[in-house]
Amino acid sequence: MIWIEKKLNLFDAAERVAMHKLLDEFVVMETPDLTRKNFYERHCIATNQYPVFVVNAIRYVAERVGYAYELRDMWINKVTCETNRDDHYHQDTSDLTMVLYLNDAFTGGEFEYLDYVTEVRVKHVKPAIDLAVFSTSDVVHRVLPVQSGIRYSLVCFFYESRDIY
Repeated sequence: MIWIEKKLNLFDAAERVAMHKLLDEFVVMETPDLTRKNFYERHCIATNQYPVFVVNAIRYVAERVGYAYELRDMWINKVTCETNRDDHYHQDTSDLTMVLYLNDAFTGGEFEYLDYVTEVRVKHVKPAIDLAVFSTSDVVHRVLPVQSGIRYSLVCFFYESRDIY
């Protein structure tokens, strides 16, 4: 299952300012393997670092799908022309993944996925600020190369909770 929210505003004003400061002062916390053609630079974020965002994201997901999820991992991906040149199709291991685009000062970098509803079709999602892509673990996808600029996205991995709404 996949769904797209065009304007998902989950941050309060202070968190949005802090998030953009993180982008301006981006620090790679997960060292990429530079010998590979495909890598992301990642800045890991503690799930308690943005409490309003986390609460809003979990509430939104629970209201949308009807049951609770736990947010376990969260980071910012930084993709440039030098990174992610050959992303292979893959599936995430989380029950639900959210990719929230934080900027739009780049070209390329579309989210591409395979739609199996009636026949196999390749579909693209063009990134935009506050656009969010939600996908379950069965969605086969990849990120196309960035042609110019820097693409920042907040990636969140949710797992089903035992609490039922």
